[in-house]
Amino acid sequence: MTAHSAHEKAPSCVANPRHASACLRYCALLDTFCVTDCIRQNQSVLPLVVAPYFLMAMAGTYLGVAQSALDAAAAQLRQRRYAHSGASLREVESLQTRYAEMWIAVEKTRALVFEAARRGDAGEADALPFILACKADAGDTAVHLANEAMTICGGAAYRDNSRVAQILRDARASHVMSPTTDLLKLWTGRSLLGMPLL
Repeated sequence: MTAHSAHEKAPSCVANPRHASACLRYCALLDTFCVTDCIRQNQSVLPLVVAPYFLMAMAGTYLGVAQSALDAAAAQLRQRRYAHSGASLREVESLQTRYAEMWIAVEKTRALVFEAARRGDAGEADALPFILACKADAGDTAVHLANEAMTICGGAAYRDNSRVAQILRDARASHVMSPTTDLLKLWTGRSLLGMPLL
């Protein structure tokens, strides 16, 4: 779909006439999920179809945050040793299991992101729920893994400006960055059930 054809079908935005303003309008157009970035300036509207790319980029970003949490946990498990015994944290079975669960979560999310990208690139009719879900899932995974990394890294993770604390802050942003995780899950359900997104 071209920007011009999206403009013809796009709903109008309400803007303050005193200044140029922008609004994001999420819409399903011709079975394609798009964001119409309506920039009103001198009464002209310039739409850009960007949502699939934006959602995929955000999903990749939060997948990277999740991977960083996994890497931080791995470094702690490999490097940290008990002072009294000299044993490494990686020798603790419960931590081995916890780390394996973290790795599984990252790989599941990575598979969903890659599948969403594949379906979107191929223009498959059922790509929409995959694209919607991958950012929501990546956000959930990033928060979960950041919390796990905080636990594994212990007190060091709570120091000012620790890398793991930064990862947790960045991961939590995934839930509030528009479109929010809850909204994406709602849209995913509606898409799967054949309902309009809005």
